[in-house]
Amino acid sequence: RNLAFLHHQDFPVLHGFSPLILGKPQDWGRWIHLSGFWVPPMLAGWTPSDELSRFLAAGPPPVLISFGSMASAEEEGLAALGLEAARLAGMRVILVSEWGGFTSTPRKVPRIQQKKRICGVVTGTNQKEGGGDLPSNVLVVDRGVPIQYLLSQCSLAAHCACTLWTGAVLKSGVPSVPCPFVAEQRFWATHLADLGVAGPAVPVEKLTADSLASALTAALANSDLSKRAVELREMISSENGVHNAVDLISRFMQRPWDRTAMQILPRREGDLEMQEGSMFTSWNRYKFVLKDHCLEYHRYLPTGLHDPQVMGTFGMADIKVEDHVDSSGHQQYAFTIKDKKGKKMCTVGASNAREKDAWVQSLTDVSASWEAPL
Repeated sequence: RNLAFLHHQDFPVLHGFSPLILGKPQDWGRWIHLSGFWVPPMLAGWTPSDELSRFLAAGPPPVLISFGSMASAEEEGLAALGLEAARLAGMRVILVSEWGGFTSTPRKVPRIQQKKRICGVVTGTNQKEGGGDLPSNVLVVDRGVPIQYLLSQCSLAAHCACTLWTGAVLKSGVPSVPCPFVAEQRFWATHLADLGVAGPAVPVEKLTADSLASALTAALANSDLSKRAVELREMISSENGVHNAVDLISRFMQRPWDRTAMQILPRREGDLEMQEGSMFTSWNRYKFVLKDHCLEYHRYLPTGLHDPQVMGTFGMADIKVEDHVDSSGHQQYAFTIKDKKGKKMCTVGASNAREKDAWVQSLTDVSASWEAPL
């Protein structure tokens, strides 16, 4: 219901992904904007910890494993899954986790319980009683470390494929192993594979230490994924989704008539006749739609509907509305719309006096609310 209201009122809608990665569908209205991925910039003055710097300098670029906010469902189980995948794959791993056991002294390896389930999924079958320090090929960091920095230091990322992580890996040029849990994550996981920057997804219903380790090994062995990831990084490198979104919101909030469009800007739809031709005057029926400061006309359909494709648009800014007298007597309830210089834009006619007066009042109110761009 709320989405239908926004659609009807043409309120701006922002989508935080790049139009270069996923194009805007043709049936989306002009009020829907694709700003680019919302990857937050790194905080000025942030520096990595000594422990992180030493780990990165001790060997080749590691693999990043992070399940994002999905890990809150079962922090210990997913942490154990990531550690077991690192052991099976035999690779250096940076694991992003907030499990409390990692912050205790000394830090211990989390347990993998027999038939332990995460969101209904078995995470392991080996019983461990806990204890033991973390292996030397694994470093655990919390979510306070900027993902942009981690991705810039890693050769591969296993993530939940949410929109944030999708944008982050694409902007950093790092190939992926998507592990989607819910909602849009499954779509982005498939799309990353279609773009050639990720291997087959490991969805939550198939997520085990074995399956994750196999996916990581296969992705590292596929050099085409890295090449394609670098190509896409170059393609969207100049795009700043956060800046674009803030700019659009700022411009929108500067227009009081936009913020309260429901109360101030009238929206009207109706079947009107428009006068066409200069030498031989004729009248044709169209479906007219007044929204924001635009008067659109669509092809008239006898069913009462209208063709969604706009045939023409008139800007309702600083206009004048005058009565029109039809000498032929065909149209008695007509009015002419002129621009601020007095040039005729169009002449339209309603079916009765009440409808005509309503249209004239709506057009006049919309014109009066126009604010010239700064």
